[in-house]
Amino acid sequence: MDNVNRYLLYLLVFQVLLSAVVFYNFGKLSASPEPSPLISIQKADISKIILKGPSDTSVTLTKKVDSWVLPKEKNFPANNAAVEQLLGRLFDLKEGVQVSQQETSFARLRVSDKDFERQIMIYKDGELSEVLFFGTAAALRQTHVRRGGETKVFSVKFAAGDIELQSSDWLKRDIFVFPSEHVQEVSIGSIKISNKMVKSENAPDNIESSTSQKKQWGIKDLKKNMVPSQVEINDLVRQLADIQVSSLASPDDIKNIDRSKKPIEFKISLKNNVSHTFKLLKLKNEDDFLLRASSREETFRMPPLSAKQLVNKAKRDVLTISKK
Repeated sequence: MDNVNRYLLYLLVFQVLLSAVVFYNFGKLSASPEPSPLISIQKADISKIILKGPSDTSVTLTKKVDSWVLPKEKNFPANNAAVEQLLGRLFDLKEGVQVSQQETSFARLRVSDKDFERQIMIYKDGELSEVLFFGTAAALRQTHVRRGGETKVFSVKFAAGDIELQSSDWLKRDIFVFPSEHVQEVSIGSIKISNKMVKSENAPDNIESSTSQKKQWGIKDLKKNMVPSQVEINDLVRQLADIQVSSLASPDDIKNIDRSKKPIEFKISLKNNVSHTFKLLKLKNEDDFLLRASSREETFRMPPLSAKQLVNKAKRDVLTISKK
């Protein structure tokens, strides 16, 4: 009996070892393979991206050297940080849980060639390389996605609705920003403001050096007993140095300029003989202003609050105070 039990034990051990070998050879016991990336192209090779949504809304972004532009907006600079952030999100995507492989499910999941939440077309050297169709939500913060030309549909962690489809959402809004400390002069009509060095308070009369002097704003042709408000002028300079645009003005916007109102013009001189001219143009029946700049041919919309603040600052009685 002992021999029989021993034989059965040996047989059991042999079967276990044999099963392990068989399962190993067929990959049953090997680690799960890493999921494949949804995009196979190298990020550095991308030359163009087209983002499409429902109703044929779309945005095209093209790479020029190391920067992105909007070709439909006369190659206006795009927000590089926003484009790179989108690419980073896309290149982080890997094949998630496969939820379907049937073409009949494409319409229901909104990942068909004609019905989708977002379609992203990626080009290499001007040729279409990759297409992704993002559809309905698979779960909380999960989206259905399908590669163009394939039938597999995956669930991935991605919010396709966050991808903006208006050119204005991809503009480089801070295209006119410059360091405020570079400003030397500002002219607003008859108001002439200049930066000059004056002796610091408490500096000895017999010492003249950079450490004994400070910058101060002056205004030409001041009324008697009036002096420049250093606080208000510094605030104006900071605002001018940080002008942002909200969008490109449409043809209808330009037609709606109130020609009866004189544009408010800011002429700014910077270090190294650099200069800028900004014009604010009032719109009819609106509180908004359009912006024109000497360095660009386009006309822009400004954030209403920013434009209003500049207009309110562009007054002599705001930029001056009574002498104490």
